[in-house]
Amino acid sequence: MKTVFYTADVSVLADERLFFAAYRAVPPERQAKADRLRLPEDKRLSLGAALLLRHSLSEAGITGEPRFAVRGEGKPCLDGEAGVFFNLSHSGTVAACAVSPYEIGCDVEKIGGGGLPLARRFFHPAEVERLAAAAPEEQQLLFCRLWTLKESFVKATAEGLRLPLSSFEIRFSENGVLPVSRDGHDYFFRELTDVPGCCAALCTRDGDAGAEHRGVDLAALPEMR
Repeated sequence: MKTVFYTADVSVLADERLFFAAYRAVPPERQAKADRLRLPEDKRLSLGAALLLRHSLSEAGITGEPRFAVRGEGKPCLDGEAGVFFNLSHSGTVAACAVSPYEIGCDVEKIGGGGLPLARRFFHPAEVERLAAAAPEEQQLLFCRLWTLKESFVKATAEGLRLPLSSFEIRFSENGVLPVSRDGHDYFFRELTDVPGCCAALCTRDGDAGAEHRGVDLAALPEMR
């Protein structure tokens, strides 16, 4: 099994037929979550992420209806499936799911918004300095890169909000992003640059963060026909 990063454009679920096909295809708890959401775009992201997870687990060899559990600071995991880890993210109109033989975190964020004021509140001081030194036209992209990398790390550790984003530094080298060590484990990063309009990052614990990116057309999935 290898690490695979799946993405899908959920805007196809604006089609009423496809939306209700997606709704019927996901488990009751995901239907209930979508029901609680007020905005149509948020409903589409929730259903799209669930469809993407179903598809990615199937490709990883998890057949039947998977059972889920929660651990750490609320991180979902597969119940009783050793050696298969997953993580979800979504932003804008993009849903993302990473599946790996290693403990993993992923994050996708639409480029736009953020910047120095937010970085000063949440980032490590060295990252704030790096952002302040960047050219104004480069700051928004750099902020988004740092944010997705940091989010992927806290999700990989399963510590979530308990781990402040200011407590660790993301550092770059000529070959990419340098690993971060925590609690006796090394965490490795990979940025994906082929998700249009977004920054995307993966973080894996004790394993290579190399990953294949697969774009998925939700409308073409068997359960949507």
